[in-house]
Amino acid sequence: MANNIKKKRLSLSDIGTLIGFVFSLGARRTSDFSNFFKQFSNNLSDMKTEESKLLGLCQSEAVANNWKAVVEILNNIAEIEKKFKKLLLSL
Repeated sequence: MANNIKKKRLSLSDIGTLIGFVFSLGARRTSDFSNFFKQFSNNLSDMKTEESKLLGLCQSEAVANNWKAVVEILNNIAEIEKKFKKLLLSL
């Protein structure tokens, strides 16, 4: 998604879906995952909490039409996901 945004490959419909649905739902679901993982690992839970905050920030930046910031935030989320996967598989 970050690459599509960076290369300006989003339609108005895509933008509306990201702002009105994807980022807000993603923030909510990662918050739910954070609560779920708390019983197994504080580190996993903390990573999902951070992702939730970043997805909320993505929505704010997208509404402000700051797509450069959205790309940077999505790339940060991708790095957290790599660390999350590594930690999860090590348990």
